[in-house]
Amino acid sequence: IFFFFFKFLRKKMSSKRKRASQHTQESESEEDSEEPIPKKRNEDVDGASIGIIEQIVLKNFMCHQNLAISFGPFANFVVGQNGSGKSAVLVGLTVGLGAKAGATHRGSKLTDLIRQGAQTAIIEIHLRNRGPEAYKPQEYGNVIIVERRIARGGGSGYKLKSAAGKTIASTATELSYILDHFNIQVSNPCAILMQDTSREFLANATPKAKYNFFMLATQLEQMKTDYEFVNSQIDIIEGVMNRRDKYIPDMEDKLAKYREDYEQLDKLTKMEDQISGLEKAICWANVNDRRKIVDGHRIEEKKYEALSVKINQQLSEAEGELASHQSEVEKNNEIHQKSQDRIAAIRNEFNVIQQKAREANVAVNQLKSKIKDEKLKLSAHNKRKIRVEDHIAKQIRDDTGDEMKKRQAQMQKHQIEYNRIQSEMEESKAKLSELEQELAQIDSEFEEIRNKENQIKSMCQSKDKEIKTLEGQRVDSLRPYGEGMSAFLQKLEQNKRRFTCPPVGPIGRFVKLNEEKWASTIEVILRPVIHSFILNDERKDGPIFRELAKQAKIQPRYLCIKMGESAYKIPGDKLPPSEFKRAMDCFSVDNADVFNAIIDQTGVEKSILFESRQEAAEVMFSRHPPPNAKDAYCPQGFKIYSRNGSQITQPVGIDRKFLSVDVEAKLQEYQRQFAKLNKDLQQILPQRRDFEKKRDGLKREIRSSQESQTRNQHALNNIHREMEDIRKLPEPKVSDLSEAEKGLATVIEEIKNSDEQIKAMEANLKDEEKKIAPITKELKKKEDLLDEAERESLSMGDSSNALHGQIQKTMAVINKAKTQIEALIIRLNELKQKINESVKDLEEEIKKARSFCEEVEVTKPIAQMEREILKLRAEIAKEREGKKSPAEITKRYKEAKSRLKTLKNQLEKQKQFCDKMSQNLQLRESKWAQFRIQIAKRTTLLFNAFLTQKGYSGEITFDHDKGTMDIQVNLDKHKNNNAVQDTKSLSGGERSYSTVSLLLSLWEAMECPFRAMDEFDVFMDAMNRELSIKLLIEASNEKRDRQFIFITPHDFSNVSGGHVRIHKMRPPIRGQSTLSFGQE
Repeated sequence: IFFFFFKFLRKKMSSKRKRASQHTQESESEEDSEEPIPKKRNEDVDGASIGIIEQIVLKNFMCHQNLAISFGPFANFVVGQNGSGKSAVLVGLTVGLGAKAGATHRGSKLTDLIRQGAQTAIIEIHLRNRGPEAYKPQEYGNVIIVERRIARGGGSGYKLKSAAGKTIASTATELSYILDHFNIQVSNPCAILMQDTSREFLANATPKAKYNFFMLATQLEQMKTDYEFVNSQIDIIEGVMNRRDKYIPDMEDKLAKYREDYEQLDKLTKMEDQISGLEKAICWANVNDRRKIVDGHRIEEKKYEALSVKINQQLSEAEGELASHQSEVEKNNEIHQKSQDRIAAIRNEFNVIQQKAREANVAVNQLKSKIKDEKLKLSAHNKRKIRVEDHIAKQIRDDTGDEMKKRQAQMQKHQIEYNRIQSEMEESKAKLSELEQELAQIDSEFEEIRNKENQIKSMCQSKDKEIKTLEGQRVDSLRPYGEGMSAFLQKLEQNKRRFTCPPVGPIGRFVKLNEEKWASTIEVILRPVIHSFILNDERKDGPIFRELAKQAKIQPRYLCIKMGESAYKIPGDKLPPSEFKRAMDCFSVDNADVFNAIIDQTGVEKSILFESRQEAAEVMFSRHPPPNAKDAYCPQGFKIYSRNGSQITQPVGIDRKFLSVDVEAKLQEYQRQFAKLNKDLQQILPQRRDFEKKRDGLKREIRSSQESQTRNQHALNNIHREMEDIRKLPEPKVSDLSEAEKGLATVIEEIKNSDEQIKAMEANLKDEEKKIAPITKELKKKEDLLDEAERESLSMGDSSNALHGQIQKTMAVINKAKTQIEALIIRLNELKQKINESVKDLEEEIKKARSFCEEVEVTKPIAQMEREILKLRAEIAKEREGKKSPAEITKRYKEAKSRLKTLKNQLEKQKQFCDKMSQNLQLRESKWAQFRIQIAKRTTLLFNAFLTQKGYSGEITFDHDKGTMDIQVNLDKHKNNNAVQDTKSLSGGERSYSTVSLLLSLWEAMECPFRAMDEFDVFMDAMNRELSIKLLIEASNEKRDRQFIFITPHDFSNVSGGHVRIHKMRPPIRGQSTLSFGQE
């Protein structure tokens, strides 16, 4: 409350104190300095810095259609005939600054002030806003324009504009802030003295009314009202304090009762402390259990680590042995290699001798071979003899019986079963064949439908992809060039000044098709450059281009040419003949740099087009192909050309992606195709499902038939094996032995002949062996040397094998050690994971425990502590039975204690505040009373001084207790008997002059930056008017920081002065109708 009152009073009084302080400081500064400050001198020339009226504009206001008056900073006289709208200027000034219509005495409502025939009136007031005390100079500038619009419909509004005409605010609150800052007092009758008030002030006003006028003019009444308001608020605060002071005894009684209950909680508190201590111990006992788990895991980890060290040591030893064995193996390998080299040399010598022996042994071997063959024949004859003899003996022993009948019965039984199963298999095979044929037909039809379905699906996916691409192109025409191309072009535009010449691209953007049918073919020809950019200088522009591309997250290609040159002019003799379709005639490029780049990079000027591949081949592969034509293209996607005598037809893609296309038409066409494909797909799906059902049924029947065939085949195979076994049994019959005996005699004769031939050949063999004995002896010697060398090599091999065995054993040890180490590592990792998990659990448990309490020593098992807690809680519950909880008792006691303390502190602070406010208010009222007396005395002295210049004298008598002010005017200051006690008895001119004198004296106590008075001289004679004007001009000349505006119907053309500005109104138009707001 104190802050509110202080702010309220400060707002009302700050402007006066500020100006008084500044006036004092400026006076002291001027007294201390030897010459006036130049800035102050400029202000004297220009008038007040803030608050004065530079211009007023009235549109459709009262009798004015469009009136604009620019006021000077000092004295301003607005003159004109009656009815010319002089008073409307002050009415507009009053209303424009926020006054109501009633305050102007010109109408009961604002709409009465609108010019007849108009719907809206506008008042525009220009207030000066300069110097260090300017109001928001950054926003408003040197002038604040206040515009008020009044609508005939009853609406009214403000616009507060800057010097440039920009609207800054449109609220009455902002206007009040401005008026308060400039200390403009629109409601002060002395600041803006209207015609009626001027005329009736001294004539009809009572002493009390005059006193009230004095209080209002000097703003003493406003200060008195503020003090009374503050005093009433202090009384309200004291009343509230007295009512609240009565609550203290009851609150103290309640607090005493609550304190008694609170003090009885000591026993329960101790028991709860014991429970709390046990709970803390349990909490940390759980932590200790976790610690033991972690310690156990760490002990196990150390054990495995020690075992790992031991195995690693064994591994190191085994690896050392392995290295030693490998070194010995390498040595043995060297020796073995030398031995192999010696063996090779001996073997070569042996082979030479062996070749000689082989050549000498040819005849020997032939004889041996013949002997061997003959002996084999002899052996065969002997074996045949034995067989024949055995056969004869066996045939004699065999006898025929019932065996054949038994075999025949078994064969007949097997044959019947075999025929039956075979018949079933043939029937099943026929049925299986029919099923397979039907399945093959259904598979063929199903495959055809499925291929058709897949084809339609593929076409749907393709069309859907193309539709999405076209939709993307419809939103972003640069979409085919990549997702970030639009952003990249924006970056190039923003940074184009960094390049030696702005980059151009993508090239495809500048290519316009002349014939739509060749679009895909042209895109194939221009494919190398269609999405590239053109740069002017690789060294200067290339790094910048790559940097911007990296920022846009794309990787566009670019090529460098000399940019800014004119487009190439290709002579007709350098082009293919005109009877062929030229590729470059199917598109146009309106950018010279792009055209030149296309010609340089693609050679499109030498490409021609054909409707078909055959036609292109006939022309290009003829004996006389078209001159200047390097290749030909056709819409089917082929490139035809010759190279080094070879005729080449190269397939090229015809996918169209970059060049311009009618997106909307193409999109509609694709959407229609997509809808038709979907419809076809929906028709195919039921057919495919029917075929799938039929095919699955046939497959089940075929599998069943095949399984039956397999079972029958197994049965047939078993019967066939049994029948074959019976057939293989020898038939029991009586044989004819004569033929066998003849064969036996023949065999015996052949044995005798073979024996004789063998003896003859063995004699020849001995002769041949004697001839080759020396060669055989030498061969034997070499053979012995070779055997010795091979035995040595074999011995080295055995040694190497032994070493390899040792290596294998060592490797086994190493592998076993590595396996053990790997297992240990896995186990250690598992242990570490367990340790980490256990440590994590331990840390969480510790965190929970520390959030509950600091670590405590645990001396009891958890179970025992839990039993003690249960026992203590039972005792506490027994003690609390029928009573409030300790928390409620404690809370109730502390809250009651806090409320009592807070209330006492508040009452103490409020009492101090009220006492301080009362003291300050009394001091201010005392100073206000003194200030009122000083202003009254000053006003009286100035009033008399102004009257003296006319030869009058006067006195103002104040009765501040009764609130009256009496004015006495003596028309002859040297004769006291001519004093006039009542101003009503004065003539019109005398009363007007007295009014001017009174106003001048009151203006000395005002801080408003301007004063305005309407028709102050209407009742004056020429002499009084001249003297009054002199007084007013002198006052304006002395008060260079104040502006004066006077309204008069008289001619002031003889008034002169550099600080005086006269504004003459146009004469009224006679015969005009009566205005709605009354007669001026």
